[in-house]
Amino acid sequence: MSTSESNEAQTVLADPQFGIAKIMRPVAGFEEVYEGTPADEPVYLYPDGDPIDPLAAQELAGYDPLLARGLPVPFGARVALQFPNVFWLDPGQAADVGYKYALIWRMRSVLDFRLLRVVPFHFPRTTGAADTTAPVGQQSRVPLPAAYNTIGYIQPEPVSIGRSDTNIRSEDLPVATVPLALPKLSGGRVQPIQQGIFDPSAVSDAKQPTQLVHEIQALGDELLIAVYRDASNEANWEFGEGETDYRFSQFFGTGTGEAQPQVGVYVLSGIAP
Repeated sequence: MSTSESNEAQTVLADPQFGIAKIMRPVAGFEEVYEGTPADEPVYLYPDGDPIDPLAAQELAGYDPLLARGLPVPFGARVALQFPNVFWLDPGQAADVGYKYALIWRMRSVLDFRLLRVVPFHFPRTTGAADTTAPVGQQSRVPLPAAYNTIGYIQPEPVSIGRSDTNIRSEDLPVATVPLALPKLSGGRVQPIQQGIFDPSAVSDAKQPTQLVHEIQALGDELLIAVYRDASNEANWEFGEGETDYRFSQFFGTGTGEAQPQVGVYVLSGIAP
């Protein structure tokens, strides 16, 4: 390799287009909170399972003390999402069914940047509508608008020259697939593709890829993720062994017998729009 080629290789290696993966998880002990509640009420995922916004945690004026924490992303950048291959068995279906993930984008204001110095921000206002349900003296609020991810449906082309419509709907991402068999070597030895994410004695397909990747564009300064399932047949969350949502607890909670902090939705965002 010439000196020029070597320099070019080093330049590429030193210029990653995506940052280090962030792990989005529910809060610890979510099973106790959601057990027996309607399954179409989402479990929310937060960076490393920490649910409280950093400014709210400081009890600063203008922020609800329970404000949900989002994952900062560069607005307009590409975002690669790796979802766990978690499914549930619906008695009304012939096959396993994937959970639904809803992406929520939130903008931060210039005041957030002044206070944190690290968050991206695009909202111009620093004073919003008061929260009159809060105690007197604690009702001011910094505006942080949030939006659901959407998909557009284009109507059939009109016969006339009239105006056409693209109807936008909030979008969910049902995630599940059947794992492929692992590769084999001589003597029938089986090669693992994945390791160190799950203990194979606790999760049967631990040696197979347990994520499904999807790429999108960041449409806000922060990302929040909600996950739920259809409740038409099995109405409530049930996380116990052998129950409908046991595999969800294996991946996101303590269904394997211990917490799995390395498991969740992996989010890799571009370093710039």
